[in-house]
Order: sequence, then C-alpha cells, then structure tokens
Amino acid sequence: MMLEGAMQSKDDLVKQNKKLQAHLKDYQHDLDEARLRADEANENAKASEKRAKENEAQVVGLMEDLAACERGRRQAIQERDEYQEEINSAAMGKNSLSEENKKLLHRIAQLEDELEDEQNESMKYMDKSKKMQSAYDEMKEELH
Repeated sequence: MMLEGAMQSKDDLVKQNKKLQAHLKDYQHDLDEARLRADEANENAKASEKRAKENEAQVVGLMEDLAACERGRRQAIQERDEYQEEINSAAMGKNSLSEENKKLLHRIAQLEDELEDEQNESMKYMDKSKKMQSAYDEMKEELH
C-alpha cells in the first residue's frame, strides 16, 4: 500500500508538474506577447519621436518662411506708400503747373491786348505825325 500511495503521489506530482509546465508555457507565451507589444510600442514611440522632430523642423522652416513673407509684405507696403507719395507729389506738381500755365496764358492774353492797344496808339501817333508833317510842310511853303 505504501507503494500504491507513493505511486499515487508520484502521479499527482506528475499531473501537477504538467499543469505547472502548461501554466509556465502560457506565462512564457504571455511574456513573449508582452515583449512583442513592448517592442512595437517602442518602435511606435521612436517613429512618433522622429515624426515630431520632422514636424518641428517643418514648423521652424515655416516660421522662417512666414518671417520672410512678413518682411516682403512690409517692404511692399513701404514701396506702395513711397509710390503713392510720388503720385501725390506729381499730382500736386501737375496742379501747380496747370495753375502756373493758366496764369501765364492769362498774362500772355493781357500782353497781347496791351500790344494791340500800343500798336493802335502808335498808328494814331504816326497819323498825327504825318498830319503835322504835312501841316508843317504846308506852312513852310507858305512862308517861302
């Protein structure tokens, strides 16, 4: 009987050993899966970190582009303002020249009128001078 008990104990221990080995195998399988998931998570983290660095570099590039665009915009505004000042100045100069031209045309018209008046006066004096010369010549002949 002792032999039977020992055999029974041995069989129980073998069964228990098989159960433990099955559990150990399951645990080993779970551990391998956990390691695989951890490796995948690690790879995903590395890929995410790489994308984050790429995105950060892209953001820096975009910020530089934005700054360059802003400088270009400010320069364009400054040039526009300078051109507008030139246009305004030219318009004022044109208006000033137009006013000056009107004044000069008016003055020319006045001078032409004065010249015509002077010519008429000169003609009158020439006529008077001729009449006086004729009268002088007549008097001179009468005296001789």
